[in-house]
Amino acid sequence: MAITIIFLFASITTTTSLSAKCFSFNKAKDVKVCVPGNDNKARGQAMAACKKAQKSDCGNITGYSGSCQSGKDKCLDGNGNSQKKISVD
Repeated sequence: MAITIIFLFASITTTTSLSAKCFSFNKAKDVKVCVPGNDNKARGQAMAACKKAQKSDCGNITGYSGSCQSGKDKCLDGNGNSQKKISVD
């Protein structure tokens, strides 16, 4: 029973970390927001964090990737805080 619980916990943890994404936007083309998840809740969190940081609507999500590195893009975490590098995959 203990082994089953450990395996189940490990599966859930792995699945959660693999589904995190860095979203990009059509109005804020140089911004990526990285959040855990890839569902509507995660997308909403990414849009809200972008709007908070940019102080304007970032538009629709146009795509996602597994990482962001500042230089070409401005990388934000789910709270709208700027980060130099975020890797989620």
